[in-house]
Amino acid sequence: MLNTKNCIISHPIENLDINKWQALVNLMAELFDSAIAQKLKLLMRETDTLARIGGDEFVIVMNAKMNNNKIKAKLLDGLKSPILYNDIFVSVSASIGFATYPDDGETMAALLAVADTEMYRNKTKKLAVL
Repeated sequence: MLNTKNCIISHPIENLDINKWQALVNLMAELFDSAIAQKLKLLMRETDTLARIGGDEFVIVMNAKMNNNKIKAKLLDGLKSPILYNDIFVSVSASIGFATYPDDGETMAALLAVADTEMYRNKTKKLAVL
């Protein structure tokens, strides 16, 4: 850190901002999210529905009740293999939370809230292990 009180030599300071950086980052994120969505679709059944609900969050609505542990294992194992994106292999991981109708709620909002809470709980556990 510079001591400005006793400074006898001029020390210029420059603040640099990359123009349009955020727009580029947002575009790349959109394209990468599309690559992840394509990978997820390969891991799902044709009757299931995939939706991106936020920056890095997706929801899968399953057409029939299934074993949550089997689904979780299939998705997590499937995401272990790197995703080819712009000639670069990128590795990702995921945290998953489940909610089942009607056990966990009777509205989409209630189901999403339960799944979201479980997802963040799993994410916290995973981060605590690392």
